[in-house]
Amino acid sequence: KDILHRDFTDWGKYSLTGAQLSAQEVQGVLFLSDVYGPFTDDTKTLAEKIAFECQPVVVMVPDLFRGNPWKEDPTTPGFNEAGQDYEEWRSKHPEIRVSVDIRAAAAVLREQYGVSSVVVWGTCFGGGRALEI
Repeated sequence: KDILHRDFTDWGKYSLTGAQLSAQEVQGVLFLSDVYGPFTDDTKTLAEKIAFECQPVVVMVPDLFRGNPWKEDPTTPGFNEAGQDYEEWRSKHPEIRVSVDIRAAAAVLREQYGVSSVVVWGTCFGGGRALEI
């Protein structure tokens, strides 16, 4: 179903924690994904749920891996399809570049979407980066 016709009462494997956000308090959510990137079904579903539940907000999920998320090769556990182990793959995404990309995404929310405040929130890898901001 599309976002307008989904049942958003069941969060599935995700559950809300902490204070709920008020649409008057937060107008932009910068959602930082796990190492599997922003285009997985789980990440897209969670971004849609946040946008729906916290309306009216803009939810942005930047591609911190620039089109190269971690994708394990099913025939070679522990390695991706390029033959890299996780640490080798991770070294291709330096902390400083990821940090700059996060700040650039926040600037886009403010400048292009006109939000006055931004919440930075993440899962797994993205959660660690959110704590650094």
